[in-house]
Amino acid sequence: MNIRLSRNMIRFRLSEDEFFALREKRTLNEQIAFPGGGILSFSIFVDKKLEQTKKESELTYTGNHLKLTVCPAVLNRLCESASKECGFSGEAAVEGGLAIRYGLEIDLFTRS
Repeated sequence: MNIRLSRNMIRFRLSEDEFFALREKRTLNEQIAFPGGGILSFSIFVDKKLEQTKKESELTYTGNHLKLTVCPAVLNRLCESASKECGFSGEAAVEGGLAIRYGLEIDLFTRS
């Protein structure tokens, strides 16, 4: 999983193998260790409960853990894409009435 962070955008980029692993296992995890013992972790979860809220995705951050939750229907739709690169994007509210954009991109012709 390749993760890009900028001031107002977070992008998760998955290879073909990672995408199919996410569909099968319903979760992908990554972490970055920093000097002094700090760890920043990232995960992508597939959760059918999002369908009840009418949301396709949700981004949360708690205790140095950034989690993107995705509705299964979104992954199924991405699977049907015939293009080399496919994905989706969303927005999450942050303090001060601002928003951070996020995206999940799949490179269907790159293997891990």
